Amino acid sequence: MKYLLSRRALLKQGLIAGAAMPALGLLAGTRAFGQGVALDPNDPTAKGLAYVVSSPNPQQKCSNCAQYTGAAGAAKGNCVIFPGKEVAAGGYCKAWLKKA
Repeated sequence: MKYLLSRRALLKQGLIAGAAMPALGLLAGTRAFGQGVALDPNDPTAKGLAYVVSSPNPQQKCSNCAQYTGAAGAAKGNCVIFPGKEVAAGGYCKAWLKKA
């Protein structure tokens, strides 16, 4: 019981799949490329960790925290503590840990 795909059927399916890729990208929006939504300070987890957008101590801010995975110099970035959310680079929470 061999199933062989003709060259014509393979080409047709390849073209259909290739045409569908851009459409899927549009449906997914920008979040498909790893961009999250900004963390709301009123989010229950953020409140529990006392997250603020602007750190009261310039020595302790998200951009110099070990949990922060955002790009250097960016205004906001991802954080291990708040998956799927972006935190302000100048923000702070109780989970702050000095970056090595």
